[in-house]
Amino acid sequence: MLVVEYEKIKKYVPTDWKDITIREFHNLYQVIYKYEDDDLDNDEVKKLMFLKEYASFLLKEERSYIERMEVEDIEHLVQATNKLMTQYEPQNLENFTYEDVKYYFPRDISKQTFGEYIECQALEKSAKVMKNGKFDVIAEQMARLCKTDDELGTYLDEEVVQERAEKFKDLTMDIVWEFNFFLLNFQKNLAKGFRIYGEEKLGLLKPLEQVNY
Repeated sequence: MLVVEYEKIKKYVPTDWKDITIREFHNLYQVIYKYEDDDLDNDEVKKLMFLKEYASFLLKEERSYIERMEVEDIEHLVQATNKLMTQYEPQNLENFTYEDVKYYFPRDISKQTFGEYIECQALEKSAKVMKNGKFDVIAEQMARLCKTDDELGTYLDEEVVQERAEKFKDLTMDIVWEFNFFLLNFQKNLAKGFRIYGEEKLGLLKPLEQVNY
């Protein structure tokens, strides 16, 4: 966390994924996504517009406040928060603790129900039409798939999922990126399992197709 003092106002700026929550990342994502297709290295006007919005988000101040800052202060701010603009490197965590409760990532697909997988796939499809992409629904995905030791292998009640999903919006993004890593592996492994099952079933059906009635 970076401490910035300007015009006698002290600000705490996130410099690492552990410093920013899902709720906060929604706003940051909107700024990044807005300029995603622009060549900021060669378009000075677009670059300055992006930096102004980016600094406004980090400092939680209006753009008029940002316009009064020195250029070198903005540059220092961007350099200090560079980690938020780069891809997260998974640490291969197996669990996380939130409000003194330990939750486990879905490493073993055999401990997740098929209904949960279907619901998470539906959430993925819904996310495609949302302006914030999958970050709008990832708290609910985590609420469905990340469970305590006593909950492993059980299907959570919808009321529990929704209550937990609201709380999980305050999880920090380092935990969220770890979950995203596990979710991708979960989907790949399950898809692989379905493909093998489909091939075996097809192998059984082929001899039947050759029978003359």
